[in-house]
Amino acid sequence: MYKIEYDLTSPAVANNLESLTAGFRRFIPQLAKDHLEKDALFSELAAEGRVWLQSLYTAPADAVLSSSAIDLREVTAPEKMADYQKQLAAESGAPTVINLVRAQYYKKTADTPALVALQFLQAFNNNKNGFAWLTFTKQGKQWKIVGVRTEAEHTR
Repeated sequence: MYKIEYDLTSPAVANNLESLTAGFRRFIPQLAKDHLEKDALFSELAAEGRVWLQSLYTAPADAVLSSSAIDLREVTAPEKMADYQKQLAAESGAPTVINLVRAQYYKKTADTPALVALQFLQAFNNNKNGFAWLTFTKQGKQWKIVGVRTEAEHTR
């Protein structure tokens, strides 16, 4: 069940409410169907993502980068990854729990490859929770991590 709320104080929304409602009635079922078709992929990549995230906190920068997509390795020097890892260690240490929160599949376009974005909630020993976002791209037959962003600022 989806609930969509419209901001009727916006003239663009108020004047096009019927069209917007009809569009969502068509779009949401297709979005749900597409998401369900990718469920096995999301599960597979969530497991790989957890392992990769754990290695981000525990493995040398070279090892983390070697398991990543070529695109990430081309723009991230090992020294830069090591600095990022030191920052993460100083902020929160390694996560004790990593749970998938959300997954999204982005179809290939003329400008971008197909991507899978996963959001994880991480729990740390310092009584904080934080989010991690991983973006996967397909290299040959394998999905590899091309992007990472972390945030460890939420106190439990």
